Amino acid sequence: LSLDLESRTPAVETSAQTAELLTHTLQGSSSEHRSHTCGELRSHHVGEKVSLCGWVQYLSNLSASNRQDLFVIMRDFSGLTQVLIPQEESASNLKAALCDLTTESVVKVTGTVRRRPAGQENKNMPTGEIEILAESLEVFNVCQKLPFEIKDFVKKSESLRMQYRYLDLRSSVLQKNLRLRSQLGAKEFVVPSREPGRFYSLPQSPQQYFQMARCYRDEGSKPDRQPEFTQVDIEMSFVDQAGIMSLVEGLLQYSWPTENGPIKVPFQTMTHEEAMRDYGVDKPDTRFSMKLLDLSQVFLSTEH
Repeated sequence: LSLDLESRTPAVETSAQTAELLTHTLQGSSSEHRSHTCGELRSHHVGEKVSLCGWVQYLSNLSASNRQDLFVIMRDFSGLTQVLIPQEESASNLKAALCDLTTESVVKVTGTVRRRPAGQENKNMPTGEIEILAESLEVFNVCQKLPFEIKDFVKKSESLRMQYRYLDLRSSVLQKNLRLRSQLGAKEFVVPSREPGRFYSLPQSPQQYFQMARCYRDEGSKPDRQPEFTQVDIEMSFVDQAGIMSLVEGLLQYSWPTENGPIKVPFQTMTHEEAMRDYGVDKPDTRFSMKLLDLSQVFLSTEH
């Protein structure tokens, strides 16, 4: 999501202020898709009904008779969760759907948190004490056959990894490296000057999932386009249109100067069809009630 804010909107000057603002806003916006992330469930969640969204990390060998093999591992940015496949006859359709999944498919699973049977806990997983007994499944996207398995122990050639870099970046090793890099904050590059023994520092923005950047348009001036603006870039997953709109409304409401008075949310919305019908443009100025009127029926009987 890239949001352009006009230059009159106060810019956030530091990454710390940006983090505080976005954290406050994100805490106030809820996702309709999931109730928890895959890495946060613990034993105190046992008995709760939850919804998880993520990628299929691992599919068990369903041909085996051992109960431990009847599960799916889901993954998101926070970690892994084991999803138990129900074996009851009444859940045959759900079982078939779960068994037909492919790795790296994107799904939503709703179910009840259960404590794993004694001796089947996984101490190597933060969520290793629990599992989710699946009750429903929604498949967002089915993954086709991949050029290589996204597993750390699977060897891939360097050229293949570079060719499918977007897949290689899903590996746990590179994910760990990216998150470690993001914790380092802003970096500064030393640039030499023409004077011997002197240099200047070129600060770089930190690697974050959101940023507020001052931008300048590389185009001619227009009456309704300012050359300078503030752009907000936000990366989110498992969020719908309503969630994005709620997030942006909360962001502007939280950052709006108090001396300008409060702003009301939710913002007025209209479809593209309504905008073109009532105003003739796709970015109408709604401060004036000057809507277009269709007089076609009035002049149907006229000759000119």
